Parts: sequence; structure tokens; C-alpha cells
Amino acid sequence: MSDHQVIEIIDTHCHLDDKAFNEDRVAVWERAQAADVVAIVNPASNLDDSRATVKLAHETVGVFAAIGIHPHAAVEMNAQKLAEAEKVLGELSKDQTVVAIGEFGFDSKNGSTEAQKPAVQMLLKLARAQELPIILHCRDLYKELFATLDEAGSKHTGVVHSFTGGPAELEQILKRGLHVAFGGIVTFDKKTEQLREAAMQCPLDRMLLETDSPYLTPVPRRGRRNEPAEVATICDFIAKLRGISYAELARATTQNARRLFSLPDGLGARKTQ
Repeated sequence: MSDHQVIEIIDTHCHLDDKAFNEDRVAVWERAQAADVVAIVNPASNLDDSRATVKLAHETVGVFAAIGIHPHAAVEMNAQKLAEAEKVLGELSKDQTVVAIGEFGFDSKNGSTEAQKPAVQMLLKLARAQELPIILHCRDLYKELFATLDEAGSKHTGVVHSFTGGPAELEQILKRGLHVAFGGIVTFDKKTEQLREAAMQCPLDRMLLETDSPYLTPVPRRGRRNEPAEVATICDFIAKLRGISYAELARATTQNARRLFSLPDGLGARKTQ
């Protein structure tokens, strides 16, 4: 084995188009690269976001777009708006920078599950048609998410992002062939026992890392704006939790991300001692 290891890490969920980064977006990406981040997947929450993520991906090497409708936008859409969204997203999905459909799913803080469901069904259909992986959002409503996935029929490729469940939910996600992304929440001091148990049990070949920045800043920088560079903090925390090296976890999760989202190799990895 060489004395040098290539360290690469991918933030699979970062809202780099968010207004929180308007003043220093380029510097944020440079800091991420300095922390060995070689790629970012930038998911959208609504139609405007979807257009913005594609634009940013065209402008920034190493940043890739995902297009979708978050539950907080889905509940405001009637049948006509949903049909219009399907047409717009269908066109955007053909863009070469789009690597996934998402984020979308169910959120207990966004009203009626039934009001959120039509958007989920439409986006699952779009993902199948375009043969793209899905990025799923789920707050507390795992039962509803699993039922909707099963109703849709065919197997899906993708990830449940910002996972907050425990071993039972993990088992159901893995059973459906999906990946699991862990973010800053796993570092929090409160209500994370089940989540940390899941982080230890998750097979390495199904794990992804994310920041969900500018939200959910990991310990010890809680209270500050989150950045994609913090994916290194999350990687370090989970590696120590599992008793493996940082390099091993970074390598496995980066391979998973590249495979799932069909990302290219060699976006700026550095060799380190």
C-alpha cells in the first residue's frame, strides 16, 4: 500500500443556492474544497429553486443539481399547479447537470399527508421516466413514506436524506434498496441515541454523508451557519462512532455517492500523508 491516501468526500445534500450564501458563495465552495470536498449535490425545494440549482451547477465545477418539490411547497399546489410543475421539472430533468429528483417526501410540520402525497407520486413517476435517483425528505412520517413507495410499484434508487430514525426505520429503508444519508443531527447531544445506533448499523455500502447546509450545523459549531466543509466534521464523528478511520469512511461514502448519482471521478482530490 502507498504511504499516501487520496482523501475525497462528497456532500450529498447542500443548498448552496440558498440566500444565506449570497455574500460569499464562491468562498464557501473554496473552503469546502480545502476540506477535501470534491463534489456537492444541490437539491431544490420548489420550481424556482430547481431552476436556480441547475443554473448554479452550470456555473460551478463540482456542483450538481437535483430538482424537486419539498413538502412545504407541495401542500400549496393544486392539481393545475402540480401539472405545470410536472412539465417544468420534466424539461429541467433532461439537463446534463441534473443527477437526481429531489428533495421531496413527507413532513409532519407541513400539514395534511394527503395534501403532500400527489407531489410525491408525481416526482416518483418522473424519476422513473428519466431513470434518475430520488432524494427523499421525511420528518416523522416514515410509515407514510414507505407505503407510498410501495404503492408506486417498481424499485427505486435513491436516498433518504438527513435521516433521523433508528434501526427499525433503517431496516425498512435498506429493504427497499435505498441509501441513507447522515448529517449534523447525529452529532447533537439530545435525542440522538437511536440515530447513532443506526449510524453504527448502516452498511458502509449504503451510507452517504451530507450537511443540509446552511441548516443543521454539527457540534461543536451549533448556532452558526452550516457550510459544505462541515461534511468533514460529520465524517469524523461517524468514523469514531464506528471505530474506523476517517479515510475509510470518506472513501466508502464517496464511492457510494459517485455510483448513486453517476458523478465523475477526479474533481480535485488531494493526496495526503
